[in-house]
Amino acid sequence: MVSPGSMGEGKVYVRSMIPGDAQVIPTISLSFETQWVWQMEYKASDEGVSTLFRPVRLPRALKVDPPVDWKWLADWQKRELVLVAVAVKDVVGYLELGIGWEKGQGWVNHMAVQGLLRRRGIASLLIAEAKRWAKKRQLVGLMAETQTKNYPAIRLFQKCGFRFCGFNDHLYPTKEIALFFSQDLV
Repeated sequence: MVSPGSMGEGKVYVRSMIPGDAQVIPTISLSFETQWVWQMEYKASDEGVSTLFRPVRLPRALKVDPPVDWKWLADWQKRELVLVAVAVKDVVGYLELGIGWEKGQGWVNHMAVQGLLRRRGIASLLIAEAKRWAKKRQLVGLMAETQTKNYPAIRLFQKCGFRFCGFNDHLYPTKEIALFFSQDLV
């Protein structure tokens, strides 16, 4: 399973994870900066409930250091799919996909690309390969989840054909709002 892509002068390809990758993946930072967030507006009345999400520009860049949980990496061989993006000989990104309890949905559980190499199509390559894998297994769709302040991830999912499909404002202990995106594969 190899998908070639271009990254400036070098080539990037996607392959399944191998044992040596487990030491490299935690070195890929999940931190990001954004000047945009999705703001939620919620209104409830006797006539109904409405929720609106809209992009809002922040007065200055926000640096976000998401909490890191590497427990999934300890048993990566038991995961449905773990892909890595490789540039030259270096792992520069990864994507872990699971199959949800509903069995027809693939869930993008973990994904990141090396900071300096972001916005060069590497995450899109990882998602494209995950889609191919999911279609081969006759999954009906893919799901992804992110926070309202992870505007780079929101834009990536939209660019890759995902659509906003819901939210949960009680999912995280930090009270951040989780956004859900989906893409039909059939």
